[in-house]
Amino acid sequence: MIMKMVYTTISITLIFSFCWVVLSPKSENVAAETDEDVAAEIKALTIENLRATEAEDIEAVLDTMHTQSPTYSNTKEILISLSETYDLKYQM
Repeated sequence: MIMKMVYTTISITLIFSFCWVVLSPKSENVAAETDEDVAAEIKALTIENLRATEAEDIEAVLDTMHTQSPTYSNTKEILISLSETYDLKYQM
């Protein structure tokens, strides 16, 4: 049950992070990014989040999240518990 909750929290965190990258406001004088640029940003953010999670670098994980994310405040405690219990490996 706890693992399901942890995976759900991590998944929600990634989704909110993706939304932050895609929906963050752009300056009026900056050209709109292409779909490829947005896709590259999302992929880079995902890879960094998974790398940091696997390395148990909690601050780096938090750096991939928007501070206004509803899951931001709980993520640190969940990752500490997760890292003490499991040695997770991610593959993308």
